[in-house]
Amino acid sequence: MAFPPNDVLYKSVRNRPWETYGVEITNPIKKVHVWLGNFKTAEEAARDFDEAAKMYHDPNAKLNFPPTNEDRFQNSNNFET
Repeated sequence: MAFPPNDVLYKSVRNRPWETYGVEITNPIKKVHVWLGNFKTAEEAARDFDEAAKMYHDPNAKLNFPPTNEDRFQNSNNFET
């Protein structure tokens, strides 16, 4: 059985054959893929990827959605003076 090409527009999100969306991210330290799970919508999967990208990479990681004001506020509080 052939499946249509992945037409999901979000980074690291894949359309699974059982009508869910899977997402994974690369751990840059261990150089392995980390499976983040299956989600009902592509947007849920993309938002989960964004949270993991901020954790594994840094606040400047390439995200699916632009950072919110809350994200910017949290990042500004991470700096020690």
